[in-house]
Amino acid sequence: MIKTLIRKVAVKAVRVACNSPSVKNIISEFVLSKEKSNEFQFVEIDKNLATELDAIPSQTTRGERRLLYHFFRSQWTGRGDVVEIGPFLGGTSRAIAMGMLENPRRESNSKLFTYDRFQDYFDLNSLKKYLAPLIDNMQLDQNDLEKLGERARFIDIFKSVHENNTYYSCLQPSDHGVPDLPEEKDQGPWMVLPEGFKTDAIFIDGCKSWYGTKYFMQLMGPAARPGSIFIFQDFGWFTCFWLATFIEIFSDFFTLIGQVDNTYLFRLNTNISSQEIENNFPDSPISVGGMSLCKLLDSQIEKAINRGDHYAALRHTLHKAGALAYVNDLNGARSSIRQAEAMPTANSHKSVIEMAWKSPTYTPSNPIHLGKIS
Repeated sequence: MIKTLIRKVAVKAVRVACNSPSVKNIISEFVLSKEKSNEFQFVEIDKNLATELDAIPSQTTRGERRLLYHFFRSQWTGRGDVVEIGPFLGGTSRAIAMGMLENPRRESNSKLFTYDRFQDYFDLNSLKKYLAPLIDNMQLDQNDLEKLGERARFIDIFKSVHENNTYYSCLQPSDHGVPDLPEEKDQGPWMVLPEGFKTDAIFIDGCKSWYGTKYFMQLMGPAARPGSIFIFQDFGWFTCFWLATFIEIFSDFFTLIGQVDNTYLFRLNTNISSQEIENNFPDSPISVGGMSLCKLLDSQIEKAINRGDHYAALRHTLHKAGALAYVNDLNGARSSIRQAEAMPTANSHKSVIEMAWKSPTYTPSNPIHLGKIS
């Protein structure tokens, strides 16, 4: 059985601390207590640091960014380089890089390699609205917005947001993301790693598709040393069933060590080769089939229940809905959402369940629409 290093009470404390304005600066230090190996210490962080970690518009929670800062400051080995996929505007990049710089074990030449397409996130007007806070606090100006272009390409904005900060010296942004479909593989350029690249820490927030996950993990599996920490930001997000499926297929290789909000951390037990992934993780969930997908996700649900993680148990139930919808079993998807609605913790997931009723997941081309049927 997977042994998690976060107790239910600690997870709840993190969520309350991150979402309540009255305690917004009280966060998990993400340092394991010396007295009790499965508890976290809680500390108050400097208000200026809190402001910096929250200054960049982000699709991550306050708790997740604080997790990254403290993990890389105190838990990361400091050996070699770090990889991030999917930084968007770089709220997570800032948290990781600031933590890296404060880690006394960090090798002086360690870098954060951060990969993203840096375009096609939103339409131009939506992206401009997202960037409005950076205009308001004068990190950007109107001239920056005018350079976005029709595809809203924003790597230059990413650089402008970060370049005047001390941590920028260790940032290595690249606009080479990952393909979402096998047929896109030859349409790159896509993400590649430097020859002989090795790492101990990987943050994943850009594996937004089944095949994109496969492509990324085939790169990172051979590059990650045993003991490396894989931090999956979307592991608990209801649409991204492919992440939980991947972890279940390769459960002998990964051990769960912690969670904050939707972000789950796993330790790599032993090397995983690109060929191992090729042999066991098809290019599409359709090749796996609904029955096998449900079996894999049921195993994740059982493990979550056994460790007292009712949050994950419900989210994996919604993952079953997404997986079944993806293979066109819409009635099976509806049944899974009803199962989630009947779970004891469903009230605290009400808004997410409503979103799942509308669209439990998506393909690389379109959302998959569902809707209730009486």
